[in-house]
Amino acid sequence: MSVLVIGLNGRPLMPTTTRKARILLKENKATVICRNPFTIHLWYKTGCATQEGSIGVDTGSQNIGIAVTAGGRPAGPESGAYPPFLHGETGADRGKGSIP
Repeated sequence: MSVLVIGLNGRPLMPTTTRKARILLKENKATVICRNPFTIHLWYKTGCATQEGSIGVDTGSQNIGIAVTAGGRPAGPESGAYPPFLHGETGADRGKGSIP
């Protein structure tokens, strides 16, 4: 699961891991600004590295399709580009493989 990050200047940065966010919060280098989606605000200077991305939505008659690209390549759930619920995984389906 990814944690959204806001830089010292108020601009959004690339998401981080929950482990890194926990360490930053414990060392008082960040504070929680929102719990849903979980977002932290950094209290130290960082670079402003961000990644271009786009999202596409196909509203079909029976199914809705969502596509996310990052840097011209498809971004999958393993890249942390989007949360599990956006690629069809629900609480009841976790760990059961692909969803029909």
